[in-house]
Amino acid sequence: FYVVRFFHEGRDGRVKLVFTQGKKSSLAIIKQFFEESNYERERLLWEELYGIPPIYNEISKYIVLPFCFHAIQAEDNIVRYNFDLSFWTRENPATPGSANFIMEEQQQYLLNLDPTNFNPEDIARLAVESFTAKGYVHEDLEWRHVALMPKFDSDSIISLEPVLLDLTSAKKVENPATAEEYMNKKLEMLLA
Repeated sequence: FYVVRFFHEGRDGRVKLVFTQGKKSSLAIIKQFFEESNYERERLLWEELYGIPPIYNEISKYIVLPFCFHAIQAEDNIVRYNFDLSFWTRENPATPGSANFIMEEQQQYLLNLDPTNFNPEDIARLAVESFTAKGYVHEDLEWRHVALMPKFDSDSIISLEPVLLDLTSAKKVENPATAEEYMNKKLEMLLA
């Protein structure tokens, strides 16, 4: 992996945007947790909620997650998804190129994505609906945790699925109706 960008350090760990180099380069997220018990929990939740079993590296203590376009709340309070990867330039001089260069095979699809076609409020509602339908609540619902996950067919992105990130904040509840009620209140606060 080559580190393209260091994202924030949160309460649970450190997040990095990386790419693999080989015949086909791809973007991914590496998450390193402060507490070792969170690795297995996050891995199991990704598999249960999204059908994706992340890779866990026991030696280096990190988990590899799918790359997602997350919501960005600008200073003007406008929320949007940034599909223009060119702003993520390399932070490590040893890393060749930028994310835009790395994703050249996906670039045509990305160029056709108009951020104005993706209403962040609708995406948040869909992500929350999917989450609560499986009996989960997210205790840290912030815009940075509302994302669009690319779905692939061979090498091409065919769709974007609304998801919630930072699954260490996810909790299973007994009653899906309780989950829905709780998350609708959180959603109201997010959209206010």
